[in-house]
Amino acid sequence: MPVLLVAAASLAPAASADLYWTTGGTPEAIGRAEIDGGGVDPTFIDFEEDEIEPSSVAIDSEHIYWTSFDGGAIGRASLDGSEIDPSFITLPAGSEMVGLTLDSEHLYWANSALESIGRADIDGTHVENDFIKAPKTEELDPNDVAVDKTHIYWTNTLTEGTIGRANLDGHAIAEEFITGVGLPWELDVDSEHVFWTNREVGQSAIGRADIDGTGVDPAFIPLVSEPLGIVVDGVHVFWTNGEALGRVGRATLDGGTVEEAFIPGPFNFIGSITAEVTPIVAASPASLSFGSDTPVPQNSISRPQTITYTNEGNEPLEISGFSVTGSDAGEFLTGTDTCRQTIAPGATCTMQVRFAPQASGNASASLTALTNAPENPDTALTGIASAPVVGPPGPAGPAGPAGVAGAAGPRGPAGKNAKVTCKVKKSGAKTKVTCKVKLVKPKSSASVAWRLTRRQRTVAHGVARARNGRISLDLPGVDRLPPGRYVLHLAGRRQRTSFVIR
Repeated sequence: MPVLLVAAASLAPAASADLYWTTGGTPEAIGRAEIDGGGVDPTFIDFEEDEIEPSSVAIDSEHIYWTSFDGGAIGRASLDGSEIDPSFITLPAGSEMVGLTLDSEHLYWANSALESIGRADIDGTHVENDFIKAPKTEELDPNDVAVDKTHIYWTNTLTEGTIGRANLDGHAIAEEFITGVGLPWELDVDSEHVFWTNREVGQSAIGRADIDGTGVDPAFIPLVSEPLGIVVDGVHVFWTNGEALGRVGRATLDGGTVEEAFIPGPFNFIGSITAEVTPIVAASPASLSFGSDTPVPQNSISRPQTITYTNEGNEPLEISGFSVTGSDAGEFLTGTDTCRQTIAPGATCTMQVRFAPQASGNASASLTALTNAPENPDTALTGIASAPVVGPPGPAGPAGPAGVAGAAGPRGPAGKNAKVTCKVKKSGAKTKVTCKVKLVKPKSSASVAWRLTRRQRTVAHGVARARNGRISLDLPGVDRLPPGRYVLHLAGRRQRTSFVIR
């Protein structure tokens, strides 16, 4: 039986989260389903006419990649299934391609026939077929590969029954990094654990070990059917079952809830599986209204209202700041929040907003959370303001005696400063403004308030977090601003930076 693989999940953001898998026989295809098991398409990419029998699959934010059982090449297509290139990377004669994975810069593959792990740039250039080659080739029997931010891992399946590891540069090879794993077939990793499919006779299971190679449990999730491919995201571990059942299983990462027929199939000879991994942020409610029952008096501040942000994806969410834009942006204030932390899948955080009208009448703006998700959520803000409440003047009190003038105090230290550059880029009707900020003091992480004005009127403001003394500030909502000269103000910075939107 040909060797199959599971590709490690890409860390690049995607518009939605989906599962992809390979099938052999009839049809020869790559299937796809939504991460919750819906929208099943067993022939998302149909290779029947191309005579391609895919064995492994990996994805990034733009492309889907696969290897074939004949081992001759790595193929590629657009993520929508179009622009199929069956020979994206050509491999040496006699190759037996099994595992395939990627990170943001490279593709990695296991070549069991050449007893090596190969690597190429993500664009298909700089191919290294012997990127990792053990000194004793009979001890390197790679069947599948996975990567994290620091290491590459592989299964030694047929001869060793171990899991190997090396640095991402190919050095520090540990051929038997994890032992006592049964018969490991395919594997994947997250930030805490290594997972693998264990096909040892009499012990069909999902195995797990700590990321440092300790805490080995070859039967972490006991299974009735024999598993093949495996992939993990921030919530679940998914696996494929063998030729007879042809289905996809799922369990929570702690192994507590197991569904061996999560996607029941049956599919013909289902093998490799991979998943999109991305944070997806939802804001609730979608809009806030201030003063609709009782208008807020001019020059006062309303009671706060709360927005809740939920990570509905399968990757940790990061919120770096908030931005208020629109013609009345200066009349809405962001308050305390619980969002300046890593937000796990399924977790929430909150942000408070107040209305501080400077004039009577109606006001509107938009609040945007600045995140690492594919799309940043917007919340519509509206407010109704009344004339200021003025009470009757009280009686004037007697004037007090003049106090003695105090001595002049010492001169204080120089204030914070920063270097700022802003670029305006237009593409058709769309305008994008990006400002790069390098803090002189402090060098460490800090939260910096910013304000955007036009004709001395605030049109947007927010707070951004600096990392290592730097901020990359994307100003959202500029398509809604009229042409003209705008000025960016940073708290603690003496000079101002201006740019023009045409």
